[in-house]
Amino acid sequence: MAKTEEKIMIKGTNEGLLISFTGATWKEMEALLFEKIEANGPFFEKAKVSLTVGDARIKAAEMGQLRDRLSQKDITLWAVISTADVTINSSQMLGIHTQLGLKKSDHRTPEKASLDGDAAVWIERTLRAGYRVETKCHVIVMGDVNPGAEIISGGNVFIWGKANGSIHAGAEGNKTARVFAIEMKPTHLKIADITAEPFAGKIKNQSEFACIEGNQIAIKSWTSRKQI
Repeated sequence: MAKTEEKIMIKGTNEGLLISFTGATWKEMEALLFEKIEANGPFFEKAKVSLTVGDARIKAAEMGQLRDRLSQKDITLWAVISTADVTINSSQMLGIHTQLGLKKSDHRTPEKASLDGDAAVWIERTLRAGYRVETKCHVIVMGDVNPGAEIISGGNVFIWGKANGSIHAGAEGNKTARVFAIEMKPTHLKIADITAEPFAGKIKNQSEFACIEGNQIAIKSWTSRKQI
């Protein structure tokens, strides 16, 4: 059996910490990872980590649990690199990168639309500062988006709570994208390539949505589907 030091390797990169595993099952990898985190807490504090897991098969539920456990320790799960289709699909479903060192041009939308079937990333929790979600899909957050949290979506963003963080909808140029929130007070709001004016003083006791009108972002109230 390989020694613990040989099963897990950690190195720094331009995109945070790259953690690689060898000769271990996924459960062993997960246990080794949190063993390292517990033993070296300050080193991992507010870190952005990428995991290389080989052919380990990680289901979406397991991936979501991993991301949440890391988030609770102020660690961002940035990427999971794997050769297993199940793991790749789980990562993409949750807006987690599956490659490192991607250039901006690599994120362009292919000829076939990437939003077929209205795929969405569902997040049932409040996003705290330092938490980042990036995906080509729509994003639905059943909770608040706190200052310091960031959402980058290729489609619409729906926040069943307070939008107080940084929100970018239609990130790949979709000017029909919209942002919905129970309370709309983001620190930064952008749809496609248009950035909204500062939101200081815009406090309303009603739900609102943001969309592009003309060449600027408009904020409107909504209480029914007819208003959207």
